[in-house]
Amino acid sequence: GLKLLLKAPEKAFVEQIFVLSFSARKTGKVPALIQTKTCSSMDLSADEATKMFSAVINLINKVLFENVTTAQELKKMMPSSVDDKLKSLIVSIVSKHLVAWRESTSNDQLSLPRLKEFEWRVDVKTSSDSLSSVSIPTAFIKMEVEGQSSSLTHVPPTEHIHFEATKHTLDTMLDGLWKIRDQLASVATQQEE
Repeated sequence: GLKLLLKAPEKAFVEQIFVLSFSARKTGKVPALIQTKTCSSMDLSADEATKMFSAVINLINKVLFENVTTAQELKKMMPSSVDDKLKSLIVSIVSKHLVAWRESTSNDQLSLPRLKEFEWRVDVKTSSDSLSSVSIPTAFIKMEVEGQSSSLTHVPPTEHIHFEATKHTLDTMLDGLWKIRDQLASVATQQEE
């Protein structure tokens, strides 16, 4: 699979193959149009192109999964039948993109719901069922939360949450958030030491 990269017209073309393969790593398949163009540019059959892209995707996934950090580790992951110059080229390409790829994959991981947007306003109620709650300032809060994804290929649903809070309710909520902030800061300080 990887040996077929030797048929690439230039080094930049090999790099493009790696970038495209990274984008296709979730599905394991490169779009047909890209595969066709690659076949004609590299004089490959459709089977050879599929084999090549699969080998590149597998290598990228393995590098990311095993948290490879050195060129030596990366070279050991490649079959011994791969040419040394090609190995060096692959190492330089992967090293160049590795930080961005890791960041991208960490953003793709399954996680708890995330706050995407937050809006608020303060209004004074002018009518109510109870006379005691008239003319009390109230905060109206709207949050947009991205739900939990069931898989890496599934786009998580977005939920809109609206609520109102009085000064007392906000004080209680903010007190809890300050405690959370202090605990996070304490943990971060301990990790730095």
